[in-house]
Amino acid sequence: MAGLAAEGTAKSDSLTGPWGTLVTRTVYLEAPQSVLDLCKRPDQVPLWIFPNRTSREVGEFLVKAGVQKDLCDAFFRQEALKNETVGTTVILNPGQLLALSAESRQVVYSELARFPENHFHANPVFIPGKVEDWIERSRLTLPQRDLFRRTLWRRGDCTVFSDVSLLINQATSNAEIVAALAATTRVPTLMVSVQLPPSDRAAMLDYWRAGGRNQDAHDFLLNVLEQSDLNTVDLIHLLPSLCRDALYTYPSLADAAGGQLPDCQWTSLNFFQARPAPYYLDGRSTFLELAATHREIAKADRLGDLICFTSADGRIVHSCVRIAGDLVFTKNGRNITAPWLLQRDADVAAIYLQGEVDHVRYFRLKPVDN
Repeated sequence: MAGLAAEGTAKSDSLTGPWGTLVTRTVYLEAPQSVLDLCKRPDQVPLWIFPNRTSREVGEFLVKAGVQKDLCDAFFRQEALKNETVGTTVILNPGQLLALSAESRQVVYSELARFPENHFHANPVFIPGKVEDWIERSRLTLPQRDLFRRTLWRRGDCTVFSDVSLLINQATSNAEIVAALAATTRVPTLMVSVQLPPSDRAAMLDYWRAGGRNQDAHDFLLNVLEQSDLNTVDLIHLLPSLCRDALYTYPSLADAAGGQLPDCQWTSLNFFQARPAPYYLDGRSTFLELAATHREIAKADRLGDLICFTSADGRIVHSCVRIAGDLVFTKNGRNITAPWLLQRDADVAAIYLQGEVDHVRYFRLKPVDN
């Protein structure tokens, strides 16, 4: 299911190694309407949900977060609270949201992100690059862009956005509602071409062959080198079949197994597989498979090496696959609005390397027994 690619805004960049010379350009993907139609609509009124907290406890927290007294008083008028028996839900108006200082917003939103009930705080829109690059060719109108900029916050080293309900609440047309929903799925990815080296082509052929696991790409490249005067090929022709077919697309409901859509672990462990194994959707099977088929290495510098972001207790929170240089193949999330992407190491790390996730480990497939 193809995504919608917006025109790239970043200049081309290049990186040379045994893989050739990678020439990259950033573009942005937004989920098509057919995918958006399958998603739950955000609340039309901004809400802050504090499970198992009394209004007094929430009030004390907001004061400590530096929220102005007049705002705290307004939050806790009778009409602004509900569900006191299971926790406290604060109902906000746009003026109250926009009146928060950047410092208070950071503290409050970091707390809200701890609770999955606050969906767009726990799962915000990540902006790993420059904010203005992200905004430039989005469908957001000028007033929406202003609201967007004013409510950004930081999660680790990444700028994020959570106030989708504010955009919907302030929409003046259906087009603005559609733009707000599309913005929740907007992600940067890379379009990549590979310049063929004038010499030392054996090293390039060996790199893309990946120890025989990517033989089709090797054979294609060998034909290109021997029988044409081409000096550039699109990277997609050098990728294993699963990666080639999935790249820049969104999962469909037909991809689900046991009620779950493919995630990063499924993507990583199936990278070289012609027919993906659905059991990788199970966390326990994923761990057992990784231990049985991979060995830990010091550096991920070959096609197909795994890069795993882990918590202090060793739990793998996210994994992606080395393509070449600093480029990785990744699926950032299990949900249907998360496409398969090419991104840079640093952009993926900005999303996942934070809080309890404080370590990166690297793995490589064990040699195939002859």
